[in-house]
Amino acid sequence: MAAMKLALVLTIAAVCTAAAAAATSPKVEHTAAGTKAAQASLLRIGDFGSGWTSSSATGSAGLNFACPGFTPKQNDVVEIGTATSPTFKASTIGPIVAQRTSVYANIASTAKLWRRAVKPKLIDCVAQSLEALRGRGVSVAITSQDRISLGSIGDGVVGYRVVATLSGRSRLKTFYDVIVVRGGSSITQLTISQFQKAVPLKSEIALAKTAARRMGAGGPVA
Repeated sequence: MAAMKLALVLTIAAVCTAAAAAATSPKVEHTAAGTKAAQASLLRIGDFGSGWTSSSATGSAGLNFACPGFTPKQNDVVEIGTATSPTFKASTIGPIVAQRTSVYANIASTAKLWRRAVKPKLIDCVAQSLEALRGRGVSVAITSQDRISLGSIGDGVVGYRVVATLSGRSRLKTFYDVIVVRGGSSITQLTISQFQKAVPLKSEIALAKTAARRMGAGGPVA
C-alpha cells in the first residue's frame, strides 16, 4: 500500500514538469490542426507489453522549460497545440510512463526554442519537479542527477536521470527519467520512472523512437 501511494505521487511529479511561471511561457494560439498533431504524437497502451494499465490524462498544459534558476526566453514562440497521454503503469513500483507534447507554429521556431531550452541547467528543472513532492508530504532526498545517453532520435533528443529516495510510510529508491524529443514542429517530453531499479535504457529508447516517428521524424509512422 505504501508503494502504491508513492507511485501515485510520482505520477503527479510527471505532471508537474510542465509547470512554470506564466511570464516565461510560449504564446498560446491553439488551432485544430495543432491540437490534432499533438494528439497524434502520443504513446498508446498498445505500445506497451501485456500487464500494463493506463489511467486518464491529467491536464492539457503544454511544455514549459522554465523553473527557478533557469528561464530561457519562450514568449516569442507560438504554441499551436498540446496533448497529454494517459499515465501508463506496469505495476505499483513501475515503470510509470507519461507523455506531454507541444506543437509550435513552424519548424524554425521549434528549433529556436530547442536551442535555448536544452542547456545543462535544464536538469535542475527535472530535479525540482521531483522535489515539489515535498509539498505533498513526501520526503525527497536526491542522491544524483545526470544526463543519459540515448543516441540519435528524431530531430534532437536529450535525457536526464534523477535518482532519489522518496519517504512516506516507507522509503523507496526512485529512478526518475525525463526524455525530451524534437520532431518537426513538435517537442515531446516522456517521463519514465520506477522504484528500486532503473528502467532499461533499451526500453526508454524504443518509446522515444516511437514518439519521434509519430511527430514525423525518424522513420515510418507507427
